[in-house]
Amino acid sequence: MYESTSTRDWWHQLPDVSRPDAVFSSSASDALEEITKMRALRRRATLAEFQLAAEYAELSGREAMIREGARAASGMAPVMHGERLSRMAGDGTPLVAEFASLELGPRLRLTPDAAWALMRDALAAKYRLPGIWALLKADRLEVWQARTLADLVRGLDAEQAAWLDSELSPRAAGMSPTRLEAHARALVRQLRSDEANDERDRDRARRRVEFTSSENGHTTGLMATLDAADAIGLDAQVDRLAEIFKRAGDSDTLEVRRAKALGVLGTPARALQLIQASLLDELPALVDEGGLDLDCPALGQRGHTCGTITVHPDRLLPKAEIRVHLSDATLRDADIEPDALVRVEALGPQLVSWLADLVGHTRIALRPVLTVDSLRPSDSYEVPTHLREAIQVRNPLSVFPFSKKQSESCDVDHTLSFARNGPPGQTATNNLGPLDRRAHRAKTRGGWKLDQPIPGCFLWTSPRNHRYLVTPSCTVVLDHEDFIALPDVA
Repeated sequence: MYESTSTRDWWHQLPDVSRPDAVFSSSASDALEEITKMRALRRRATLAEFQLAAEYAELSGREAMIREGARAASGMAPVMHGERLSRMAGDGTPLVAEFASLELGPRLRLTPDAAWALMRDALAAKYRLPGIWALLKADRLEVWQARTLADLVRGLDAEQAAWLDSELSPRAAGMSPTRLEAHARALVRQLRSDEANDERDRDRARRRVEFTSSENGHTTGLMATLDAADAIGLDAQVDRLAEIFKRAGDSDTLEVRRAKALGVLGTPARALQLIQASLLDELPALVDEGGLDLDCPALGQRGHTCGTITVHPDRLLPKAEIRVHLSDATLRDADIEPDALVRVEALGPQLVSWLADLVGHTRIALRPVLTVDSLRPSDSYEVPTHLREAIQVRNPLSVFPFSKKQSESCDVDHTLSFARNGPPGQTATNNLGPLDRRAHRAKTRGGWKLDQPIPGCFLWTSPRNHRYLVTPSCTVVLDHEDFIALPDVA
């Protein structure tokens, strides 16, 4: 139980927001401090609610057992169809009374199902993920993150959940929420490789294509769920046809040209003619509107042959790029350990046995591994392709604190500004990092300071002297007291 004095102290920390003329700060720095304080109070309140949900669920089961024991001791018959107990949160968690959510839901203005889920997640985090629970109690994670992880371990037994917790908790606090969830899902997939294949089969069974006409009848919407490999190939072929249209003089936007391209693929002979003609540098004639003649008039061009293959079939395949990250040992032992994990960019973690579906019918170009530190620097301001690719592999996200921006969509920034009359070799891996455009502008004009003390690790200082260390895997808040004295989360 919380004492009334604690409750009063809690409320005294909250400002009186009911006053229409309320002003809580007199400077930007004061406002920043106050809003940080309010966020901390909200996090504390949310955590207290989450912990109380676990306590309430546990106590409800304990009290139900006491009631049933008292009934049995008095010689009374058990209640017909009475309240049952269930281990709602999985192996290793306490029993919970069946009707507990019916009491909790209305008090929180939640549906019974939502209240049930709140109790389930709280118990799973507390009993099945003790390392994550310790981070939560230390204000190193937010409740919604713990709930996401608790939901992921629902199908695991106690031993598997404990292993997952031991893998996640040492690094969870420094990972972005998106990356933490993706890493947890990958570990669950590894633990449940048999179920992962079943899940994949279920997903593939839900493949579909749906067309929906617009109200005016001028356009039709398309929604499709495809195999990942089919989608990659289709996307590349649509891009290819859209580029052919552009080369032939089509002035429409890329989005419109891609829509046209998908329509042309509905007439395979016409699509074949366009691709072959482009390979032979004999694109079809244009119609008056400036677009391609999509009716295939067969005007005598060598590439018009309407379905007859006149070039090598390999040249007709789309050039789709799939980046797969795996070790030589994983590739060598693929037949022995088909459940080993690989990472496919834009698709996430995959079982190695699934790679055949992605690349089995596609030409494969193997690229050498980029050893970032051994790449030759450049003397020019422009970043060469090999350096850009190496930086993107080393730092897959923007190096701004807690950023989720993929490095492929970022600028490649010089950590120390490029000096036109400076020394040679300024464009090097130890002076480059991917930055999204807004962060790049903040660094250039907004007073943010940046150093790269170790290649791939970035030390930021904000205009108000808050400091962050961004590594390829996490962000560390250096001026947060929790990072000065780390709690024991073992």
